[in-house]
Amino acid sequence: MPQRARPWTTRAILALLLVAWGWGCAKSHPPSPPEVVLDLPFDFTQGCTSHDEAGCERCCVATVNHLGESDCSEVSSGRTASLGSTCPVDCRPCAVCTASQSASALQHAEQARQDCDCEQVDSGGDACFAPDSCACHCRTMAADLRSCPQHIEDVCLAGNRCGALLLLAPGPYAMGSTVTPIWINPSDRPIYLPGCASLVLVGPEGEAVDRSEAPSCSGDGPTRKVMPFETLAVDGLSLGAADAGMYWLRGNYFRDCDDSQPANEADCAAGPFHTQSPVLYVSRAPAEGAPSP
Repeated sequence: MPQRARPWTTRAILALLLVAWGWGCAKSHPPSPPEVVLDLPFDFTQGCTSHDEAGCERCCVATVNHLGESDCSEVSSGRTASLGSTCPVDCRPCAVCTASQSASALQHAEQARQDCDCEQVDSGGDACFAPDSCACHCRTMAADLRSCPQHIEDVCLAGNRCGALLLLAPGPYAMGSTVTPIWINPSDRPIYLPGCASLVLVGPEGEAVDRSEAPSCSGDGPTRKVMPFETLAVDGLSLGAADAGMYWLRGNYFRDCDDSQPANEADCAAGPFHTQSPVLYVSRAPAEGAPSP
């Protein structure tokens, strides 16, 4: 006599449902992106980040004036004053990334703008004449991330379409010295740098400034590729004969290039795109602790 099949028990049915539910959840929840660790040139939070910190009722920022002479901005709660000289030794330096700027950067993560492609948007001129525009969003977001690059992952993986960034160690720099700009690619595709032509020194009116090329930089070499969420330091970039004053570095980069070819033959499909460094102060004499030739 054939044996009757045993009916499904409640326990067996529940076990199968749990297995199926777990398999379905695993398929519907893709793995989290890997942790991004940026190789930053220095601690952007070093110094006073808030006036509420002990000894930070005031803090100082070394700058230069319109004549290229060493100056110091003293920052206290609600006011900023020029001291007209080098910073006093008893005034702690202000951090590049202050608490308020850190909060401003993280706000871009909470209010992501997927409609703004910051690589394509022209954020020059009076970009924030329309505060809700993509131009204003891209300009303020880039400024916040240049000051607080530790938040790049939070902001640029939250749905914002970030363009490449250029970072600099704070100056002032002495005339004729060299700087080490840091490229950061906070996007999901590689960027390509066209040799020496990737960086141009510009003055307050946006005019290009003549400078000698650094020996380590060759415009005839292959394009340099920066992978997503990686950094690239441009070592020994000379300021050349730039006079004392206030400058910026304008960075140019491309997309979809043949990185095995010289920069002028890389057949890039998109670009050039542009980005700008923080302000670069050049003084007639180096401030104490400032980079020197």
